[in-house]
Amino acid sequence: SFGSHTSPNLGLTYFISDNSRFKANYGSAYRAPSVDELYGEFSHGGMFTLYGNPDLKPEKTKGYEISYEHEFADTTSAKLTYFNQKKEDAINTEYIGSGWDQRFINVDEVSSEGVEFEVKHELGNGFTLFGNYDWLDATDDTTGERLSYTARNTYAVRLQWTEPVDKEWSVTAWNKWYSDYFDGSDTYSGNTFNFVVNKRFGDKYRVFAGIDNLFNKEIDGLNYYGRLWRVGAEMTF
Repeated sequence: SFGSHTSPNLGLTYFISDNSRFKANYGSAYRAPSVDELYGEFSHGGMFTLYGNPDLKPEKTKGYEISYEHEFADTTSAKLTYFNQKKEDAINTEYIGSGWDQRFINVDEVSSEGVEFEVKHELGNGFTLFGNYDWLDATDDTTGERLSYTARNTYAVRLQWTEPVDKEWSVTAWNKWYSDYFDGSDTYSGNTFNFVVNKRFGDKYRVFAGIDNLFNKEIDGLNYYGRLWRVGAEMTF
């Protein structure tokens, strides 16, 4: 439907030492709308329906990021990143009618900048612990207002186990917190606990099953309407 597109990117790395480095990246990205975004119709717990939009245009992004990475011994590493992006025809949602129903739309121009911090620690026996913090400031440049459905602060703690020998099985559990989440009219805070199990077959095939929002929370402002089960398979070629 959307043909082909080239997205050039340029990255540079400056090594301070074997364990420390700066990275800089500048480039572009392109994302065509998914089938769901174009043609879907999804009821969320009977609260509202989210409709696709067959007139959606692809997203086009340009931006840069600067990172500092450091390894502490062999088991712990950290990464701090600043990013700045401009996006055209960003895919978002808007309310339609007088109720809570929504549909996918394009936002002409969006600016976003933020800071991401990640720390990773290997616990041994295949276990790895991750901690993440993201700060985001996203603006609809057409109106000058804050972009809807974005969180100013996102925190996550993730524990991952990978089968040490063949690395075919992995289990990941994580808790994710949002604060100052803006839904277009008000701000909210909340969190969910999630997990997923992966099984790989060589380098090309993967199957997975997981549950998002395991404890079945319902927070309308964060679009949490209960537990979500996910199963699927992927093939790379």
